Amino acid sequence: MAVNPAGAGMSVAERFGGGAGLAHVRPGFCFSADFDALFALGWPHVRFVVDGHRDDESPHAAALRILTAGGDPPARLRWPRGVAQGLVRAWALPALFELGPGSRGVRGVVEGALWNTSPVTPDEAARLLSARMVQDVAGLGERAMENFVLLLEALTGVEPVGGAIVEALEQMEPDLLLAEWTLPPVITWSLGFLLLRAPSGVARAWEERLRRVLDRVYAARPALRRHGFRGAGSSHARALHLVLGGGAAAESSSDRTLRWYAHVTDDPVLVRMRVAVNRLGYEPDARLVFLGGNDVIARYARDWSSQRTLEQQRWFFEQMAPIRAQEMYPLMLDLAGRSLVRAEATAWFVAHAADAVPFLAGAAAGDGLPSAHARLVLKAIAAR
Repeated sequence: MAVNPAGAGMSVAERFGGGAGLAHVRPGFCFSADFDALFALGWPHVRFVVDGHRDDESPHAAALRILTAGGDPPARLRWPRGVAQGLVRAWALPALFELGPGSRGVRGVVEGALWNTSPVTPDEAARLLSARMVQDVAGLGERAMENFVLLLEALTGVEPVGGAIVEALEQMEPDLLLAEWTLPPVITWSLGFLLLRAPSGVARAWEERLRRVLDRVYAARPALRRHGFRGAGSSHARALHLVLGGGAAAESSSDRTLRWYAHVTDDPVLVRMRVAVNRLGYEPDARLVFLGGNDVIARYARDWSSQRTLEQQRWFFEQMAPIRAQEMYPLMLDLAGRSLVRAEATAWFVAHAADAVPFLAGAAAGDGLPSAHARLVLKAIAAR
């Protein structure tokens, strides 16, 4: 990963204004200080908008293709600005599709949102969020909702978006906070990543306000404070508990699949244990390597092949590629030998040859397929 995704000529710390998560940077975790910072700030749960992308020559058509392809957008970190603006406006609407026998077309109001090329303002972002937080919508998936939040952040800034979510939660009565939804709680869940990128003082103030929101829920339902939210259904209150409650909340208030451990900043042993017993019935998340330690990489090396499509494997590779660790070499060698991203994994070794050659030389000395793969990678390094 040669390019800092935060922007040319700008460090990650400058791009995110000294986000609260930078207090937990682990120097040397990645190949660059910028990626050290990005992992502390929530990587890969962050999005960037780019200008001059070819898809922005016709952003309406590109966004329409994404909407009509299925409930979730492609997994990507960088989005064309015009496409991002159209999608966040569409994703906030009460209904997206006109359904008929054997057909599904987008509604006219959605077409209008996709044609709108004006910049998304902070005030508009707040309106879009407040609308989506109190109404479900058919035809979208959870990845769309996470991208909705993270693209609004990329377009308008962390403080307008995080502040709008906090204010919306404060205005809800306990019954609404406890209402069961499919998608709106994903917005509250994603707030946990914004807390990492907000300035420290802002993040502390948001957390205090959010704990008061939870206190109102507990006053209405005291048993939740004692026993957690497991079995209570997906709600804003449950998502907020998981954002603020660390490992204890993930254990008491989720089904213990790995997706719910992305906010566990207080218990690396728990994260490692949960990864160890899970067989990747989910998309692997490089965030858990940062939270649980390098043992997580070895488990991903065991199970990465459950990601079967090119898009899934490319997303996995892109998340993991910045990490500098001995445990990365067996994983990347396996990817270089038998994945759909063989070229990318081989290029990773070429880019980091000074670190990787001793491992490759040892691996190449054997007789099996991994040894043959290592010899091919060494040839690629020699030919550079």
